Amino acid sequence: MKTRSTPIALALALLAPVLGTGAVAHADTPAAATATRSGNTQPLADDAQRVMALQGAWNVRSFAGLQGSRGPIPANAFIRTADLGRLTAADRDALAAAGVTLDIDLRTADEQTQSPDLLASDDRFDYQRISLMGTEKMDLPKMMKSFPDSLGEAYVQWLGHSQPQFKQVFQRIAAEKDGTVLFHCTAGKDRTGIIAGLLLNLAGVADGDIVHNYAISAHYLEG
Repeated sequence: MKTRSTPIALALALLAPVLGTGAVAHADTPAAATATRSGNTQPLADDAQRVMALQGAWNVRSFAGLQGSRGPIPANAFIRTADLGRLTAADRDALAAAGVTLDIDLRTADEQTQSPDLLASDDRFDYQRISLMGTEKMDLPKMMKSFPDSLGEAYVQWLGHSQPQFKQVFQRIAAEKDGTVLFHCTAGKDRTGIIAGLLLNLAGVADGDIVHNYAISAHYLEG
């Protein structure tokens, strides 16, 4: 069984104080790290190593090779993806072969009903649904429209609204000692992107690389 690296373990150790205060404390970033990727919605040459090609899912990516404060993130740490309701048997086998042991579904109960996560019924994977929409029904698109000049401000509001759910996600990740953690929403962009961004921030990845990792979802969701 694959084991998560020390850098990721150290990052996860920071989750309790981070989510307890609602602030995201950035780990030390290597001096050589720059934000040259920021705002680039097209994949760069090294992004290809992070893409996992599946027949029935899109925007499936690891964090392989992204530079954190204590070295590169290994390929077997995390996989982010979109909806898993169209996975083929070969796709499920590929995810198992990649070391995935935990599947965290960030969608609402209605979304899960409309497109059931096909890993939930596969006993090779532990499945947990933790909706990031909070305890009350939250209209994320409407919230984002309320902040037309600042998507970041909308995300701050979202984090505040759903803090217990975000904390639950990270506690579940921290409890998974071995294996690869997969997490997803519907498009693998907003909810998934926020979780990915927090994990990368805690691992000390440069801000520009975090923004780029989020932005290129637009490319992988085209067509």
